[in-house]
Amino acid sequence: MASSSGELNEELQCSICLDVFTDPVTTPCGHNFCRTCLNKFWTNTQTCFCPLCKKTLSNDLEINTTLTKVVQYFKKLNQGKSEVFCDICDGRNQKAVKSCLTCQSSYCETHLEPHHRVPLDVTLDLDTAHPYLILSDDGKQVSHGDIVQDAPENPKRFDYVVCVLAKQGFSSGRFYYEVQVKGKTDWDFGVARESINRKEINTLTPENGFWAVALRNENQYIACESPPVSLSLRVKPEIVGVFVDYEEGLVSFYDARHRSHIYSFTGQTFTEKLYPYFSPYLNEGGKNSKPLIISPVR
Repeated sequence: MASSSGELNEELQCSICLDVFTDPVTTPCGHNFCRTCLNKFWTNTQTCFCPLCKKTLSNDLEINTTLTKVVQYFKKLNQGKSEVFCDICDGRNQKAVKSCLTCQSSYCETHLEPHHRVPLDVTLDLDTAHPYLILSDDGKQVSHGDIVQDAPENPKRFDYVVCVLAKQGFSSGRFYYEVQVKGKTDWDFGVARESINRKEINTLTPENGFWAVALRNENQYIACESPPVSLSLRVKPEIVGVFVDYEEGLVSFYDARHRSHIYSFTGQTFTEKLYPYFSPYLNEGGKNSKPLIISPVR
């Protein structure tokens, strides 16, 4: 259902199902969710907490009757809207789609816009970092240095490819994170499977266990397929979001600031753990010295 009232967009959207609220409840910390969505979210947790701010909650939240009336009025205004198609699938035969109430884009069930979902807190794994990489103390930034760092031998470490993995690995479910790339001329990142060869030079392709996009020479954007796919972007992204749906075999990249789709690897088959993967690329004499920064999801 497409929204015709932009002022109500964020207030009427459940951040779990990305649809207009059904039986909305309001938490003491001020966040709203469908009651069913929140209860389903808690079935996989030991304690009841807010999916957005992590504050501990009671599991007996009552329906917000005022918000329910607003939602009912909103739905009445939008009855009879014509069918829309998924912006990523370009109108191909898909299931019925939903329109994101925040950015007005439309998505099928597979491509529901991920940057509204509960984000993954990504931290870089120093044990995997190439010896020329410099990581920040909080594990949120990585850049290429001019000298070899003190990096003891480790079977997890990349010896030839200038990259690093995250500590967090997943073999099911969905996750989303964002990376700041502002000021850089070269980079690549995405996700990689656990068994990738870390002691030799690898070509970034799904066949080799990498699902990534890259920037080269300041304005050449590439999807790391085999062969590589050149991407034409209307604006240079400053923050790129990465969304993974393990069961659907989907890895999607988004311009998080402009809320637009960059590229998707679809129809993939994942059989082992996937880890967020980052390469700030070479320093290039200071031209590409800016770090890749794992950004808090807005």
